[in-house]
Amino acid sequence: MYAEERYSAFSRSARRASSRAKSGSTCGGGEGGGDGGGSDAGAVALAEHLRSLPSDGRRRTLLLGMSADKDARAVVVSLAPLVDRVLTTHCAHPRAASAGDLAALLVGVSVPVLPAGPVEQALELARAGDGLVIAAGSVFLAGAVRDLVGAR
Repeated sequence: MYAEERYSAFSRSARRASSRAKSGSTCGGGEGGGDGGGSDAGAVALAEHLRSLPSDGRRRTLLLGMSADKDARAVVVSLAPLVDRVLTTHCAHPRAASAGDLAALLVGVSVPVLPAGPVEQALELARAGDGLVIAAGSVFLAGAVRDLVGAR
């Protein structure tokens, strides 16, 4: 999938989940009421969307970055059966948990977890190869990913 197609798919998914969350029409939420999936409700909506995608055999990477006061483990437990790996990251927002702290919270989940550093590095690692990258956690992360993908 070309970068433009990846960005387009990411944008459509984020808008769809965010719209459902803001309208309260998901089973428990969407993008966490606009928090980018950084809640149980956001993870449920994202999982629902991931289940609707065709299984094409490509690796699915969850790029996770969120505030320190969010329940990262609950989000990943909901999404783990639908992804092949989790790369933890952080953006420049002052409330963002570090990639290492997020990864430490996820020890023992049923999918490999790797702290991947700042979003610029983590996105590059996530995009290596031909796979699907799912950015979730906070709207700040979503915005940073959007800006980085749009800049390429």
